[in-house]
Amino acid sequence: MAIDKGCTSGDLIAAGENVVRAGLELCFYLMPGLGGREATAAHVAGSARVLRAVAAAAPPERPLVVRLRTAAAVPGTPLAKREAAGEFVLPDDVEVAKELRDLLEQLGDARLELRSDHALNLLPGLEGSLPDDRDRLITMLDEFLVLPRDEQARYAVGVRLGIYSDLGDRLDSQRRALLEQQFAGYRQPTADELLQEATALRARFI
Repeated sequence: MAIDKGCTSGDLIAAGENVVRAGLELCFYLMPGLGGREATAAHVAGSARVLRAVAAAAPPERPLVVRLRTAAAVPGTPLAKREAAGEFVLPDDVEVAKELRDLLEQLGDARLELRSDHALNLLPGLEGSLPDDRDRLITMLDEFLVLPRDEQARYAVGVRLGIYSDLGDRLDSQRRALLEQQFAGYRQPTADELLQEATALRARFI
């Protein structure tokens, strides 16, 4: 496979079921965007399948924990070399948000704890107890996805520069002014250029 994890999805399910049935706490790290643009659908479907299976085996008092770690192509890594060779295209932040929305839909009524506790993630507030919080999290993603593309791009850059930490921050006039200062004296970049820059900035957090 394109990402050599050293195991199959079947291996992950079997190992995960064994761990939770033994009464141990289990945490999976999920990397949205790791399938690249070409394999986004397969990445979502495969991830949802593994999570649903393991979550179903976990006892109610100790549900599966899933922590989000948005994919980044760090210089010097095999993934970055594939990207430089044109063999891999990392999804931008808008595409990752769509991927996460699809994932939440495909998780159905799976019972698990979702955490978004890393600087690579665009929406730190995207966490809660599923399935109870699923609709709220989908609404949060939709709030971002319905923004004009230029506003999506500016928010993504603002997050990567540490100016914004949630969607509400873009309405703060002081934070907004600080972000716009980054572009002062330059040709105003297009939304696509800003999203490319935000994607490149992910690697700085590793």
